[in-house]
Amino acid sequence: MNIRGKSISVDSQGAVCELKNIESDGCCNEYYSVNDSCSLCSQEFSCCNKYEHCVSCCIKTLLKDPLLKKKGLKGLLAKWLSDEYTKILDDYKESFEIPYDWCTVRCRTSSKSVVHQSQYRSDLKHCYGKKGPPLIIKS
Repeated sequence: MNIRGKSISVDSQGAVCELKNIESDGCCNEYYSVNDSCSLCSQEFSCCNKYEHCVSCCIKTLLKDPLLKKKGLKGLLAKWLSDEYTKILDDYKESFEIPYDWCTVRCRTSSKSVVHQSQYRSDLKHCYGKKGPPLIIKS
């Protein structure tokens, strides 16, 4: 499984690589992968300027949490997110079986990413955490 952007891809383990470095199984070649995609994102806001980096950092954050093994993805996300998202998880629990599934949805831009429905709040428009992106409007 992977998501392919114009020039980079992220696989189900959170590895980011250039399109030319995708293996036949859809995963990034380990030798050519970016290991620290989270350093390209804001740790304060849990937001990134590239969708693929957001998905990667989201996956790596979930996989590091020991609660994932104890309670599964739904249990981890219930702790990680606010009550409003817990209800969404109840409605769609069959859809999110692995961190990759959740992160590909979570990192899409949303109403929290825009101001006045027409302008991004900042270049950090793909978020995986509780906070939305910071408000930094360019004139």
